Amino acid sequence: MEGSQTVPPLEGYAAVAAWVALDPDNETFVFRKFDRLAARNLLYLQSELLAIEKDLDRLDRDDVEAAQDAARDLTAKDKARTWAESSRAHDGRETETHRRNLVEKLRSKMKEYRTAFCLAIEHKPLTSRGDGDRRSVGRSVKVRLTLRHQMKRCSFRAK
Repeated sequence: MEGSQTVPPLEGYAAVAAWVALDPDNETFVFRKFDRLAARNLLYLQSELLAIEKDLDRLDRDDVEAAQDAARDLTAKDKARTWAESSRAHDGRETETHRRNLVEKLRSKMKEYRTAFCLAIEHKPLTSRGDGDRRSVGRSVKVRLTLRHQMKRCSFRAK
């Protein structure tokens, strides 16, 4: 045959992927979900968010104390209340630069956390539990309802 090229036989991942793709019923389309790693990732992200929250709370307390110490310094109060005032602060205070950096880090980390959270709960079956004591069942129902509510808020669920 003129112009035809022979394709070498596939090996390794390429061979397995080709075999999986050939199954019309997708019965061979079985992959790990890595639930344990997904949960671990969420726990790490939560820890990072908690550290940011703690730092921001400390800065807020410091601002309030500074305002009280400076006989009701309105500039310090305004900085504690509004982002616009804080971002306009050009007085060389390290605290304001640190706060802006924390808020930028918070925005990025929240987006990462919410994406990971939505993806994790998207793949969790919301099946009912077996017989158990009422408190356990009540907690299970509450968790499932909370997860369903959160899933509705995830905009990129599989269709």
